[in-house]
Amino acid sequence: MYTWVYLNELVTVREMVDAAARQHYQPPTSAGQLRERFQALKRATTDPQHQISNELPDVFLPAAAFLAASGADKAELCELGSTFFASIDKLDLCARILGTPLDRSRLLFSGIEYSPFLKRSSTYFHPHDPIRLVTEPAEWQRSREYVFHVSRFVGSYAFRSTASFAAEIIRCDAFHIIDAFNLGEGDFHSWDLGLPITFMNLPLMVDQLADAGFDLFLTKVDPEFHAAGRQKAMVVRLFGIKRDVAARISYFDRFASLGGFASMFSARPLRRGEGGSVVAGVDRSLTAEQWQAFAEYKKFFPIWSGPTGHTKAEVVTLVSARDLGMNLHFDDGQAAEVVRQVVKAGSWNPK
Repeated sequence: MYTWVYLNELVTVREMVDAAARQHYQPPTSAGQLRERFQALKRATTDPQHQISNELPDVFLPAAAFLAASGADKAELCELGSTFFASIDKLDLCARILGTPLDRSRLLFSGIEYSPFLKRSSTYFHPHDPIRLVTEPAEWQRSREYVFHVSRFVGSYAFRSTASFAAEIIRCDAFHIIDAFNLGEGDFHSWDLGLPITFMNLPLMVDQLADAGFDLFLTKVDPEFHAAGRQKAMVVRLFGIKRDVAARISYFDRFASLGGFASMFSARPLRRGEGGSVVAGVDRSLTAEQWQAFAEYKKFFPIWSGPTGHTKAEVVTLVSARDLGMNLHFDDGQAAEVVRQVVKAGSWNPK
């Protein structure tokens, strides 16, 4: 099932890259123009599984700008959990939108990927890109002057502690991660998709990265609840770049005409000692009753998703199908309700 999902994403992004290559964009003069370009290219594909969202430019525009500023011969992308390495194509897309196309033949793309099938497929789908693949983080060693790390929902599966994940990130010069963090104290360990998972400690992560010389930005944060562990959590998207590297390659200057990095990505600068305030803010973002309803919802729909806005009583109604004479369970609450209404009515009304 996941192979199908990842392959759909790869094909969709490549359709957008092909459309971008026909445009020959110049550097944008505003953040709005940059967003308009992305939306126009999104319309160039049917995106059959609705996989292309603003997360793509929000994560890969900063990465593409870093690689362009570093110089192709000196730059390396390191992705933890590279799957089909669609990140190569996402970087290509974002670099074109920025008006600074990347010479992919001169860059180095390093993937840390456990699956032999995915490693084999990555090279097959990218025959002309310089790709280096390893199985474990310990096997990867940087070989370029500048390295950008990207990982999305992988670090929490790959590392058993916040300290070890932070140490991995520190080996690179800049990063953008999306991962699960604990709303309690310390690390929280549980299971997800049959795998051990670590909900990281954001205050410790922020302090270790700040001590290593990173300028940090919180680019997105959402409440989360882990049903199996009955634990409040959050999904955090965090960007960072080493201060001396940013100055050396004039990284932030690239966003000056676009309103500045923080403004363009709605990013909040995050300094040492401020991780705790993020945790407390997310905890306060929902009332006790809302957290209870969220926890109830997650018992039935445990996939990554933010609060649905349902009350606890509405969740009970949503998952109850006694009047249908059957029990229906879906990974998406909206889909569950649509199917439930169709079965009750005995017909499909697209309105």
